[in-house]
Amino acid sequence: MTVRLKPKELPKVPVEAYCITPDEFAGKTLEELRNLTLWVGKRRRRLGDLFEVCGEAGDSAEDTEIVVEGDVPTVKYIGYEMTAGRIVIQGRSGAHTGAKMSGGEIVVEGDVGEWSGAEMSGGVLRIRGNADHFLGASYLGSP
Repeated sequence: MTVRLKPKELPKVPVEAYCITPDEFAGKTLEELRNLTLWVGKRRRRLGDLFEVCGEAGDSAEDTEIVVEGDVPTVKYIGYEMTAGRIVIQGRSGAHTGAKMSGGEIVVEGDVGEWSGAEMSGGVLRIRGNADHFLGASYLGSP
């Protein structure tokens, strides 16, 4: 099952989107998805405030695909700690894309920000554009 996210006007400050993973989306209704929490600076916002959300999530992470339509360079942590499923970003993505990922697949059709794929232990991160600094690196202070 596929959930599509189309960005509305994104803020210029970074958006922390830890919730944009198949693990988090699995088994949720559209209304529950729209109510997931994002952080914009120090303010809490709903996913539905920043994205048009349509489609249907699968019953499990393995059965869930997320398609992000367009560039989201200020949106960080897409696919963070992802264990299964698939994310397709049809444009650029922000920092920490796929960080701490252990399974599933992320395809970014544009560039990714710094620290993307940091501390990955499994899964696949395909980047069709360029990657900023520290691709696949360990975070500072990590063992």
